Amino acid sequence: MFFFRNEEETPRHLFFGCVVAIQILCSISEVVGLKCGDDFISIGKLWLSDKKYAAVNIISSAALWGLWKFSMLSEWELERCSGCVASYIKPSA
Repeated sequence: MFFFRNEEETPRHLFFGCVVAIQILCSISEVVGLKCGDDFISIGKLWLSDKKYAAVNIISSAALWGLWKFSMLSEWELERCSGCVASYIKPSA
C-alpha cells in the first residue's frame, strides 16, 4: 500500500487527514464557497439536498475517488508517473 509519509493509511486519514487530501478539499471549499470535507458526515449531509448541491457533490465525489485511486498506485506506477500530484517519499526500512 502507498504511504505518503509513513502515516497509518486508514480511510479517515486517506480522505481527510493526509496533507494531499487536506489541500485538495481546502481548494474545493474555496472554489465552491462552502466548507466541505472535514469528514464523511460533512460531505454526506450535502447529498441530502442533492439538487441544491449537485455540483459540489460531483466535485467532492471526484476528489475522494481520485485520492483513493492515487493511494492504490504501486511504487512502479508512481516512479513512471511524471505528472503526479504529490511527490513520492519512500518509507524508511
